[in-house]
Amino acid sequence: MNILLINDGKECSNWGLQASSAALIDIFKKNKNINIETISHKKLHQKYSFDPYIFGKKLFNEQSRTHKFFSKKNLLIPTTADQYELYSDLWINGNGGSFSKEILRKIEKSDCVFFNAEGSTYRKNFGSLAGLFLLYLSSFKFNKKSFFINGSFTISSVDNVLSGIAKKLYKNNIEFYVREPLSMNDLGRINIESTLIPDSVFYYSKRIENIYKKSKNDLSNYFAVSKSMLPMIQDSLYQDKLDAYLELIIKISEKSKLSPIFLVKDSEDKSLINFKKYLKNAKVANKDYSFFDIQNLISKCNFLISGRYHHLIFACNTSTNICCLSSSSHKIEGLAKLISDQANMEIPVYDPTNIRAEKKVIVDYCLEQTKKTPSWQQNYFKIQLIDGVQKILNAI
Repeated sequence: MNILLINDGKECSNWGLQASSAALIDIFKKNKNINIETISHKKLHQKYSFDPYIFGKKLFNEQSRTHKFFSKKNLLIPTTADQYELYSDLWINGNGGSFSKEILRKIEKSDCVFFNAEGSTYRKNFGSLAGLFLLYLSSFKFNKKSFFINGSFTISSVDNVLSGIAKKLYKNNIEFYVREPLSMNDLGRINIESTLIPDSVFYYSKRIENIYKKSKNDLSNYFAVSKSMLPMIQDSLYQDKLDAYLELIIKISEKSKLSPIFLVKDSEDKSLINFKKYLKNAKVANKDYSFFDIQNLISKCNFLISGRYHHLIFACNTSTNICCLSSSSHKIEGLAKLISDQANMEIPVYDPTNIRAEKKVIVDYCLEQTKKTPSWQQNYFKIQLIDGVQKILNAI
């Protein structure tokens, strides 16, 4: 069987995207006689053929006229369901952008196509629109079995173009496998049936007996910290005041007698490095750490406070308690519900843009986590994940 995996993020800077891609590919490879080709996360999100980076940042911004003038389009992608037939014809006639012919070649060679939708299809960002359109092409034009997998799907009443696109895909035999129950609910509201398969990062779950929180590298006097994708850092106009999130971390540290380890990988997280000087014994885990290292580090900490979806899964994988912060979609609430339903307990999700109003409640909740053992079953979601993917492969 020849599988084409769209959105392979193993080479990306994001720990979660690295882990989710590597896990999904490893699950596929456990099956004999499967060949895997991929379309990388970078290529899927690259609008222009010439799109250089300097010090990890794009040289041209999204609206650069110079960029548009000098560079050819890498991919031509429809933004609404009504455009799908027009853009399909452009692609088939060799006018889908400079990278489109390579993609079509890979689709033609494949027996089935998976869109690794990690990154969350919750807004009309270019990579999501591209992945969804390629599923349509694969099924409608090439008659390939095509699957949305490993992502969240949010239907919003604001600037909503995803409803029409999702309906078009569903009508053309694309199957939806989402990673948490709130995405199932959203798709269900527009009459699209979907199946829940937990996120592929659960693949790295370890059995509880193999987790040693007490070791020569003991971090039990620490708690792990990362941000949310929602705005959390104050404007530079407020330099004379402490950031609200920093105030929260200081208060948690004072009350718990624990020190924070800040998880800093993506550019938007680097503001956390500035927090270190306010907290004695604070540490930073940066880009020198692999996603395996980060999961191992979190496993040795007392608990994790985060709005990063996969950081929270790293903690769940290693029986480390969590304090969840909301993100720019419902994915954190969806993850919390997934875990809550299995553990028969309620896991709250706090608003990271309203920390001062909720500070006491969040601090009290974090203090509770220092005294309790997680109640979710170790390896439960890993088993559900592997069984779910295997059922798809068996049915092809």
